[in-house]
Amino acid sequence: CAPGSPSGGKLLPLEEEEEESGEQQDPSPAIRRMIELAVSMSVSKDHASLRRAWHFALDSRAASLARTLALSWERSRQSLTRGDRGEVPAEAARIMDAAIAEAAAFGLPRAKLTDAQKGAVELRVEGAWRVATSQVEYCKGRSPAVRAASAQRMELAMASAIGGGVPQDHPTWKKVRMMLDQVR
Repeated sequence: CAPGSPSGGKLLPLEEEEEESGEQQDPSPAIRRMIELAVSMSVSKDHASLRRAWHFALDSRAASLARTLALSWERSRQSLTRGDRGEVPAEAARIMDAAIAEAAAFGLPRAKLTDAQKGAVELRVEGAWRVATSQVEYCKGRSPAVRAASAQRMELAMASAIGGGVPQDHPTWKKVRMMLDQVR
């Protein structure tokens, strides 16, 4: 907060919350509403200032999507140290899918969605990989029934990831299939 601001250099409650959470608010919906208001008051949609504002809104939405992806990977890394078995990356991929859908509905061009889409795919792969590695560890020295159940969990994780957009020829699947053979 600037020293010359109306709050006298003190943080306002909203600014404090934003700094504590580390999250930044996406201004793109507010910008869109301001543009709609200006157009409703007879300003041309093609006005240079409105075009600049729209491009800023799109850039803000793209930056918000990139932040969501970075936070998803950070949470995924942190969860690994706590022994996550694939749930966190899978949930992060679902969150990314929702954010991508919102960004597309907002009007973000497909080209600006590509990195986020690739990130969601890789989060799914990471989730399936963690399921596979945890199941290999879990079923060591266990009965054939337990091994069969572990293999089934691995196959389900792989199928779920493929259903979520991961290509069937992804390089990680070769390793997961080798692990499946090891478990069976």
